[in-house]
Amino acid sequence: TPFQIYENVIGYTDGQAVALLDIWYTATYAPHLQLLENFPLAGQTGSQVVDIAYIFFTGSLRITQLAILLATAAAWLRPEVVSMPRLVTLGLSFALVSVESGGYTPMFIMFFAFMERREGFFRTWAIIVSYILCFQFDLAIDDVPPLVHDTYFGGTNEIVTYYITAGPFIRPFLFYSIPFVLSCETIGQVWMDIRQQGWQTRWRFRHDLPILIGFGEAQQPPRKALDGDPLNARV
Repeated sequence: TPFQIYENVIGYTDGQAVALLDIWYTATYAPHLQLLENFPLAGQTGSQVVDIAYIFFTGSLRITQLAILLATAAAWLRPEVVSMPRLVTLGLSFALVSVESGGYTPMFIMFFAFMERREGFFRTWAIIVSYILCFQFDLAIDDVPPLVHDTYFGGTNEIVTYYITAGPFIRPFLFYSIPFVLSCETIGQVWMDIRQQGWQTRWRFRHDLPILIGFGEAQQPPRKALDGDPLNARV
């Protein structure tokens, strides 16, 4: 069932963020939410900062999921308006934004985003953001206390300095924006098609092969076999 598929996708990864280093290179805000729940940050940054961060992370995820579901419902109404790569993008996006599967998973969405034509604001935004995510660079904001690690060469200890960067906070937002704008584009295309074409003679299953002959539309009279016709040859 669709619910079983969703549960399988959610349970695909069981990684838990319990330290700051667990959110260094992520594609979604799922590790950030786990970090807020498992790590006592309120004593260091204040409860107001934690509350604002929790609302922002949760809101970004839920708004993106809601936009994808609305776009899927719109595609169900007018499937001929939405392209097949767009439908695949919506399905993959709902799975990949719900859980953290790794920092390289956005390339699955970027692959289909590059299939879009650069027309309008939403599709242009998705293409530009996909190009931005292809560049591997980051901006250091602050450093954290140095950590001592064992090295593989010589069995000695080394002091390693880590930095808090802007990437773990900006990258998921950019990743969320790709399915969000494509969902808005899908809803807009379906809405314009409904306004232009209306609902008459636009049945949902009009392209499907009729299963119950004689039910619904009137059955056409049988065609007369002519000379040289394959129908006459079969008879």
